[in-house]
Amino acid sequence: MPTAKPFSWVVRFTVAPLWVQDGFTIDNERALNMLAQAVGAGSADELQANVLEVPSALEIARMQGYGPKDSRGGAVVRELLAGVGEVGQIRSALIKARDLLDSVAFVQTDGDTREVLDRIGEAIALVDARQGAAVEIEA
Repeated sequence: MPTAKPFSWVVRFTVAPLWVQDGFTIDNERALNMLAQAVGAGSADELQANVLEVPSALEIARMQGYGPKDSRGGAVVRELLAGVGEVGQIRSALIKARDLLDSVAFVQTDGDTREVLDRIGEAIALVDARQGAAVEIEA
């Protein structure tokens, strides 16, 4: 029997500011624990969880009471980012794709390809949506 590729889901968690204020954050380990709890079993080679995008660590630290002059603020920000690996990959890839397409002369003048740039801009807006902010997307 041929080996099948693993299946992946991209999930967006939105929580109330009060949860963040009370200390909630999500990192790769917590996401994996949540997944393992949901399926009830699974080994390390069967389950993986990677946080791809996160709200601003600085905003989270401020919400948790660490002001700009708090000596612990920097450590809190570093700790928040330590558990999520390389975040910002989706946004970065979208921006690079948009910039590359926008740099090609025929894309700048052709209406059909201009729509691709608009769609990439919409995708970036979705990634940028923070704290449950609404984003309108044309159908």
